[in-house]
Amino acid sequence: AEAEASYTRGLERQADAPLALSRRGQARCEQGRLDEGLEDYLASLRLKPGDPDALREVALIHFMKKRYGPSLESADRSIAAGRDDMDIHSLRGETLRNLERPAEAEKAFDRALERKKDDPILHFYRSRVRYEQGRKEEAFADLETAIRVKPDFAQAIGQRGMLKVKEKRPREALPDLRRALELLPSLKPVLQPYLDQALREGNPVDF
Repeated sequence: AEAEASYTRGLERQADAPLALSRRGQARCEQGRLDEGLEDYLASLRLKPGDPDALREVALIHFMKKRYGPSLESADRSIAAGRDDMDIHSLRGETLRNLERPAEAEKAFDRALERKKDDPILHFYRSRVRYEQGRKEEAFADLETAIRVKPDFAQAIGQRGMLKVKEKRPREALPDLRRALELLPSLKPVLQPYLDQALREGNPVDF
């Protein structure tokens, strides 16, 4: 709130300052006021069209509001305007995945990984779109890399367990599913059905 007030005072002195608008937009987003933050970023872009950083923030806000079409459009404009880092390509990949365009999403994650090799989150993201395209071995390879780099990566461990259940490998899935839930209990709504299925199908001694 203090930061927002400071940027507002700056705008009162210089109403056409795109930087002050972008900073106030950031402060508002950090308070969860996404719609007001978006208004500030769009106002900034009217004054400074093609600002790649403002366009990236607009893409992120649309993504968070589940408006994937506008998110992709803004991400593409950000890249066209010169932004070429891991963040923008990763955001574009996640947007494309939500638009059910996994092949394009994979290419976006490839570009992100070129900029930050062996990032565990990017390997986790890419594993999902590879599996969606039926490339199961590559999906598992991405998860193995993610877990090797970050051994306590609960989401990746849980995802590996889920895929093992889907691939009819219930006994192998159990340690992953249990470990993921131990690391991050909030995953229970997603993982518990797979754990129950693994217990039924694996029929281990301790069932």
